[in-house]
Amino acid sequence: MKYYTNIEMRLRFNDAIRINRTTNGTVNLVMRRIHIQTTSVINAPAAEVYTLLADYRNGHNLVVPREYFSDLTVEQGGYGAGTIVSFSVKAGGSTHNYRDVVSEPELGRVLVESDTLSTKVTTFTVTPLNDAQSMVQIATDMDASPGIRGFFERVLAPRILRGMYNKELKQINDVAVKRHAADLKG
Repeated sequence: MKYYTNIEMRLRFNDAIRINRTTNGTVNLVMRRIHIQTTSVINAPAAEVYTLLADYRNGHNLVVPREYFSDLTVEQGGYGAGTIVSFSVKAGGSTHNYRDVVSEPELGRVLVESDTLSTKVTTFTVTPLNDAQSMVQIATDMDASPGIRGFFERVLAPRILRGMYNKELKQINDVAVKRHAADLKG
């Protein structure tokens, strides 16, 4: 039978924290991470899709589902790395405010939004499939809150965010297809 100290018992029930016990008896506390990702084929070339996502003034703002996202404001920049955007997300009965700094670790392929107010990091990865299609993955990683809130975040956030991201991917496809068709005509 394994015995826990009082602090370990309290932390054990606080499911947002995992207890790692080393072989020498040292106890390490590790915050639990939440990871959500969804992927879809977009019927437009990768370069056009990436341009759409990297343009926070005339592109990205058109693809976020309005029933969840509001108050999207470009505070600095507006295209790609160095852009700072603030916005609100209504989900699960509450509203969360974010202020993201955008980076481009792989220019033309990977766009990362890192929230300055929390541990949330959202990554958009655009992969060419052929001349007319691309694959877009949206992935978010964040720490769970402590306590019962963290438990509910780990249970509900993946379901809610996947639904939001699936709607966003559909909108990315719709806007990218329209823009690509206009480019072919023009």
